[in-house]
Amino acid sequence: MSIICIQSINEKKNHIRYEVDTDSQPLGVGGMGSVYRGKRIQEKTGVCVDVAIKFLFDDLPAHVIERARREASMGHRTKRILRIERKEYQTY
Repeated sequence: MSIICIQSINEKKNHIRYEVDTDSQPLGVGGMGSVYRGKRIQEKTGVCVDVAIKFLFDDLPAHVIERARREASMGHRTKRILRIERKEYQTY
């Protein structure tokens, strides 16, 4: 089990973090990356919500990354997608 915790500065202020087990089977793999089941955790209350977290491939051209940003910024709701949140994190 390899749990990754994801938290932006703003999420840290609001006591929210995301967790994903990257050793688990992805929910799907496509042209831009892999999607994993994760959790959004409200640290003050302990409330956990299941989420899907997409990890983009490292070698994507700039126009594909921009397309992923546009999709995430739409924030639309459908029967299958309840909410899209745009999160960008860089590894160092």
